[in-house]
Amino acid sequence: MRFLLIALLYLGACANTPEPSGEASARQAFEDMRTSIREVLQDSSQEEALILGLIDQFEADFWQLREVSRLRRERFRSLNADYNSTREDFEVFYATHDKQVVQSHEQFRQSRRALRDALTEEEWSALSAASNRYMAALAKSLAAP
Repeated sequence: MRFLLIALLYLGACANTPEPSGEASARQAFEDMRTSIREVLQDSSQEEALILGLIDQFEADFWQLREVSRLRRERFRSLNADYNSTREDFEVFYATHDKQVVQSHEQFRQSRRALRDALTEEEWSALSAASNRYMAALAKSLAAP
């Protein structure tokens, strides 16, 4: 009986492994993206350096987008919690923060487009399945607090 209780406690503790944070998932996604690029572009170090530079820009734009989104959520929560907030306060908030988010999204999309344009069809096809995993991890990270 005692053995069964210990076994159940052990299994319960092992079964509840926490998921990595959104930030950790995003960092891992970018590292995996770089690894995949190196595997696909084995023969061209100059092209590889160019693509890795584009990934660095893509990553910087992602972190900027994530920070803008985080600040927007934080500001909205604080504005929403303030009983003295007026409709005008909310209108100003939406006008300024939504504009920042849209600009940041556009910069992120342009970086991804530049990365896509720098690759050949064969290279992009080789990376497309992995790219979908990276983008899912990045989307999850954006949604994380």
